Amino acid sequence: MTAKKKTTTKQQSSAAEEEARLPEPPSAEAHLFERLLWVQKHLPTFVQDVTVRGGGANYKATSHDQVVARAKPLLVRAGVLVLSEVLSHEHEWRKVVTNNGERSWHWHEVVVGVRFVNAYVPAQAYPPLDQPPMKAVGCALDTQDKGAGKAVSYAKKYGLLLALLGQTGDFEEERVDGEDAGPYERESRPKSRSTGKRRSNGQQSEKAPMPTLNIEPLESTAHIDGAAWSEVVSLWHDNGVINEQQRRALFKAATDAGWKGQEVLDVIHHHLGVSSKALPWGKPFDKLCELFVAYAPPRESEDEAPPQGAEEQPGELFDD
Repeated sequence: MTAKKKTTTKQQSSAAEEEARLPEPPSAEAHLFERLLWVQKHLPTFVQDVTVRGGGANYKATSHDQVVARAKPLLVRAGVLVLSEVLSHEHEWRKVVTNNGERSWHWHEVVVGVRFVNAYVPAQAYPPLDQPPMKAVGCALDTQDKGAGKAVSYAKKYGLLLALLGQTGDFEEERVDGEDAGPYERESRPKSRSTGKRRSNGQQSEKAPMPTLNIEPLESTAHIDGAAWSEVVSLWHDNGVINEQQRRALFKAATDAGWKGQEVLDVIHHHLGVSSKALPWGKPFDKLCELFVAYAPPRESEDEAPPQGAEEQPGELFDD
């Protein structure tokens, strides 16, 4: 027996075993609502099996294929037929600012109708056959020709989850676009993250070098818990460094909190082993800004602290 046939046989055997483990289905006389209730009762909790990227936010989500793969065996065993159709579709071009500049994307919005039918008594349907189907909306952005399919899959997935009370662990109502970007970073994300490409301000978008963590305090950081620096390092990535606008935002936040410009340079170099121009954008950068604000340096007198709002221009300070 060839390896391919062995694999096919093993998959068929696994599918048969999976079907054998399914609970006893409702009786042939069961009403559609009893069948749907049976499916809801035995439907497993879905896991977040894909990572969605784009729009400034990366997050885990439950895929369409997983919902279908887990719900279909139960629906079939319960004798429930699922009918779906595209009720409407809208398309338009939208300008989207990406890391590579402004581009035109396909925007698709579809409404999918979903209906459940008792396979043994076709007149039993939900919603009833003489009424419109249950509606689910799906939207998608895409640069090529896959956007419509994505929108349909999204709508059908949530139509099934809505009707069958599927649990996913996704917090859709709490997620916002750009949630991975904090207040210091959100408004000034680099235009490009690719090595060797230039941002609009002329800086190189380089990979951020790996930090060298040093929790031994300086005189100016003796009041800062070493775990704070470890937290910054734990968020580190090498997907691109901050631009000059972000660097100035860091110095503005720090000097407003009472730090001196040269202190900021010395502290970053001492505790992280990199220059202020080599800090990665995103969460590490935001956490560092928060750290400088939260741990204002203690001063012996008011005279030693820089005036509130005064900013030492980072362009005049060198730490390369």
